[in-house]
Amino acid sequence: MQQTLMLKRRRLIVGGIALVSTAHFRFVAAQTAERSAFRFNGADYFFRWSDDTLFEFTPPGQTNLDTWSDMVSVVIYRGVKTADDLASAANSLLDSTKAKGAVLKTRSVPRTPDRPAEHFIASMMAAPGVVEGVFTRFVLMDGVGYALIFSHRFYGEDLHKTAQLLGDWENAHGADMEKALMSFEPVPGVSALEKWKRAGPSKD
Repeated sequence: MQQTLMLKRRRLIVGGIALVSTAHFRFVAAQTAERSAFRFNGADYFFRWSDDTLFEFTPPGQTNLDTWSDMVSVVIYRGVKTADDLASAANSLLDSTKAKGAVLKTRSVPRTPDRPAEHFIASMMAAPGVVEGVFTRFVLMDGVGYALIFSHRFYGEDLHKTAQLLGDWENAHGADMEKALMSFEPVPGVSALEKWKRAGPSKD
């Protein structure tokens, strides 16, 4: 793999949105949730946290947002209104990752009469004690841009060994994960995301 992206925050956020220092640990409140927000790739995901732009979801048992293994995130790009805007947002992330980390794959899905073009980026990054594989899908729905993100983490003090674990995982599961992300429907929109936020974090 190429050089890894050194993080100084809890998790990768698309295009520099909502950067959070790893010093600011967050633990979800023990609130209510009788059912998951959605199922992704065969697993239930529960709402955990939002700042109105970024919305984070993890499977049951992964309530600590500093030690999770699998996460689905949705970023709302309220300033993205057109297909050109969406491509610019995707290219901004791509340029940032190329400059600082490892881009594993990119592709675009051409527009059809029924839907705008979409964009996909797979990347890898690392921080002390953790490496993360990130799969990002950019979509445009009802005149608003979104990034749907799946991330998978491995933890360990030996960066080389931990990166190898992630590399092996991506070799085994990367293609299936890309397919799951690109075929996931419906991508949560603003109304659903805001509803989950109002209900509060899940404790599953």
